Amino acid sequence: MLKIILSAILLLSTDTSDPALVTYLESITYPAVARDARIQGTVEVFVEVSPSGDVASASANSGHPALKRAAEENVKRWKFVRANAKRRFSIIYEFSLEEPSMPSGSETKNYFELPSKVRVVTNLRTRTD
Repeated sequence: MLKIILSAILLLSTDTSDPALVTYLESITYPAVARDARIQGTVEVFVEVSPSGDVASASANSGHPALKRAAEENVKRWKFVRANAKRRFSIIYEFSLEEPSMPSGSETKNYFELPSKVRVVTNLRTRTD
């Protein structure tokens, strides 16, 4: 899995006066079961970040069950700048499938549209996958 370390600090809007600044995030792989079943859709994950900057909890409240766990597990690995209080916010994950331009297998692309969205795009399975 590709790991992405941000060189810039990215701002997330929160329900507290302390902003949630992302210092580390990882790419997400499209769940194989969802890909095989051609499941697409949006997952909203409510995130709580501890004062230490670790994700204290991540709970998907919407979306297909085959996609929810992947989104929750992904954001749990993110890191944020320390703050004086817990921060709460939501992140939207958009999972979509596309026809492959070339028969190249199951390439997954991530588009981080921070502050609050992650797009996860992968190729549909071909008969040779």
